[in-house]
Order: sequence, then structure tokens, then C-alpha cells
Amino acid sequence: MSRVNQGGEQKSGLTSRQKAIIQILTQFTAANPVTVAVISDKLKISSRTVLREMPTIEAWLAEHNFTFLRKPGVGLVLDESMETRSRV
Repeated sequence: MSRVNQGGEQKSGLTSRQKAIIQILTQFTAANPVTVAVISDKLKISSRTVLREMPTIEAWLAEHNFTFLRKPGVGLVLDESMETRSRV
């Protein structure tokens, strides 16, 4: 079981919501990017909440050497091989 501190963050430094967003990102490819609206729908949270979580998620992905792309008007992409995605 992972440790949770008082702020609701797990040992990885990510909240369970942030981890859920990353898991959704791993299910989509550059050919089929995911939109903030789809993520918010899947998690039953507002698009604004997803957008507020993105800076922390982007920083975590960069820190762990994952390539994350925002494609304006198209969607969000975790630009990694399927093998690399399974490490997330």
C-alpha cells in the first residue's frame, strides 16, 4: 500500500486524481489524442479541474523523462511507445 501524506498526495508526489489523468493519457496516441473534455468526462470532474492539474502532471512527466505534447485545437498526447507507457 502506498503512503499518503496529509495533502492527499502519494509518495510519488502525485494525487490519485493526477495519477488517473496520467492513466487516461497512456490510453491515447499521437494519431488519436485525448481532449481535456474527454478526461473530465471520464473522471466526472470539470475541465477546469483537469486544466488546474496539468502543470503538476507536466512537471512530473518531464522529471521522469516522458514526452508530453499539447496540440492546440487537437488534444493532449503522451508521445511514448506502448512499452514506455506501461512504466507510468
